[in-house]
Order: sequence, then structure tokens, then C-alpha cells
Amino acid sequence: MSKESSFHQTPPHLRASSRDAHVFPQAVSQWQALPRSWHCSNKRNGNDRAMDDSSANGNYKSSSHDWQMSKLEDGYSISRCVQILNGMVELSQVEKSVAPDVFLLPGNREIFVSLGGDVRAMWLKRKIQHLA
Repeated sequence: MSKESSFHQTPPHLRASSRDAHVFPQAVSQWQALPRSWHCSNKRNGNDRAMDDSSANGNYKSSSHDWQMSKLEDGYSISRCVQILNGMVELSQVEKSVAPDVFLLPGNREIFVSLGGDVRAMWLKRKIQHLA
């Protein structure tokens, strides 16, 4: 087989069948390793941090940054619940120390933030009693 004909040959995992002028990918019967040339390379900067092509241009992306952004955007985060909890004078210090355990469940956080101030303390005290 010449280089030219192998160059234009479609890799086996990308073969497609056509039906009604539409292209549908065929299922791959087993996983195939990608050629080494297709692997992404990680460049290293002076601080030995992995960088992708966008970070080489100054657009740094990190999973911890994405996590912090989603945490800040979440109106029902644990930190938001604790912030509300700290302002509640109806609860003792012991109740305030146990209350964050209630916030481990996302549904409890949403209910806590959504409730009005008059009912919030009663609901939280009831949840704390069920923890014991």
C-alpha cells in the first residue's frame, strides 16, 4: 500500500455508514488505543505546573477555580447556609456547631435557605434532633 493511499484511509474507529445521505458512526466493538501522535502533551512552566494551550496564552484554567466559581454561584452552598446560621440568635452555640451536619444534603440546604426566618430555626432544631 502506498503512502498516499494510506494517508486518505479512514481510521477504523471513525468509519461511518451512510443511509439516506446521512452519516451514522458505526459502533466500535472494542476500545482501541489512540496513536501516540494523537495524545495531548502537557507543557511545564517554571513552577512545574501543567499547562494546556489556553494557559500558554494567559487563559489559565484549573479545576479548583471552576469548583470555586460554581460554589460561589450556588445560592444553596454550605457556606451560604453557615452564613445564615451565624446570624440566627434563636440557636445555642451547641446547636450551631451541629447544624452544619444537616447541610451535607443538598435538599436540606435548599429548604433551609428557602424558609422564612420565623420557621427556619424551628425546622433546623427538628433536623438536629433527628441527627442524634
